[in-house]
Amino acid sequence: MFVRRILLTILSGILAITALFHLLPWLAATALVPLLYSFNKASITQTLQLSSIFAVSFGLCFFSWIPISAELFNGNWISGLFVLLIFTLVLSIYFLLVFGLYKYLEKPKAIFKNALLLGAIVVFFDYIKDALFVTMPWFDFHFGNALAGSKYTIQLAELGGVYILSFFAVFINVLIVEAIQGNLAVNRVLVALLLFVGINAGLHVYRSHQEEGKEIKINLLTENIDPRIKWEEEGNKVVGQLLALNQKAVSYPADVNVWTETVVPWTYMVNDDFVNEILKPSQQSNSLTLLGINTQAATNQVFDSAYLLNPKGAVLGRYDKNYPLAIIETGLENTQVSLNQNRGISVAKGKETDPITTPWGKMGVYICNEASLPKVARKLVASGASFLVNISNDGWFANSFIPKQHFYYNRLRAVENRRYVVANSNLGYKGIVSANGDIKMYLPTKESELTQVTVWKQSANTLYGLWPLGMFILSGIIIINHKYNKK
Repeated sequence: MFVRRILLTILSGILAITALFHLLPWLAATALVPLLYSFNKASITQTLQLSSIFAVSFGLCFFSWIPISAELFNGNWISGLFVLLIFTLVLSIYFLLVFGLYKYLEKPKAIFKNALLLGAIVVFFDYIKDALFVTMPWFDFHFGNALAGSKYTIQLAELGGVYILSFFAVFINVLIVEAIQGNLAVNRVLVALLLFVGINAGLHVYRSHQEEGKEIKINLLTENIDPRIKWEEEGNKVVGQLLALNQKAVSYPADVNVWTETVVPWTYMVNDDFVNEILKPSQQSNSLTLLGINTQAATNQVFDSAYLLNPKGAVLGRYDKNYPLAIIETGLENTQVSLNQNRGISVAKGKETDPITTPWGKMGVYICNEASLPKVARKLVASGASFLVNISNDGWFANSFIPKQHFYYNRLRAVENRRYVVANSNLGYKGIVSANGDIKMYLPTKESELTQVTVWKQSANTLYGLWPLGMFILSGIIIINHKYNKK
């Protein structure tokens, strides 16, 4: 009997990973069913054992990219394997807390209350996890992430962010298990599903066609250069590719030309010859240029920056990455040496930055992994951002699920804040997400590309933007009420 429970648990881990990797909402709503079914009549000890097995099967798959990326970063895949095991252990603690508390608090025959309870517990611990690992996006998994795969399952994010999506994904899983066990009529599960999809569809229609002002044309200049390239050996060739791509933009006039993160691998200086050369074509169209380039912060330390420049080279605004990757970019404690042997320097934490003012409204810029942090986009919008731009370099993770996840994080940010989001990534996905969640996405290639997209400024407020801790507080209330309510 216990062997069957183990097999069901492993199956659940595989299904959950598949749902997240491929962004499949329907699978997210069913992936936990085998695991939860295996909890039936299990003791707390058995539940903890099964939770550990689920965590291992989930974690080994979820972190499978780390040894490969470690080889790219520092030439040592063995260190990556060690990190994979440590991260899986951390993940095990998370799942033990979630499912252990659920098993302890669940009540017999309280079907809907138990469904609400597990959804609340997941959300409660997700908030805590996200706060603890804010600079470690590799821990940024939510069952609700998979719901970003469809515009008809993501819309409720404007009410409670990705957390409310996780809540409903887990809630539906519990109802399905109860239906399988004969405790709940199947038609009630179908009604819950139809109601969820129907509300999302209604919100999508409501949020469509709310553009303000004139259209803003944006060119995405994506160099698609291997981040391991040695500039001292191939610098002239790369510069030629960049200038050729830049010249191509002349044929497609735009309001803003957007490059990727650190496309220029040195620090910014006034009257930099290369930067001036980049700006020359924009003088014909009077386009602004958003350029990823470092800023000197200290000896062997830089800010990962994005500069908005006018055609004459004047700096209209600058954003410094607020949340550089822990260890990989910030370096080890008490050192200023990054694990990235190709960069050789560490990245300093930028200060809080307001959106950059443009003639078409305020532009909120965030860099790379900050797409996974809801609070970054939310703060920019609260400061008046009319549209958002995310620049990144996914070359280090090109052979993993991460580049696609990265783009869909921006879909979450767009719906949470009801803002257009433009995404441009070296060797990653690029394109645009509309404020209603519609996407126009371009797959990664190895050739330099120019892509033109159009955005409109927005000014709508969302409940999640105004009350970001709403789901955390609501989840706490549900858990406490479940514990002390005798009915």
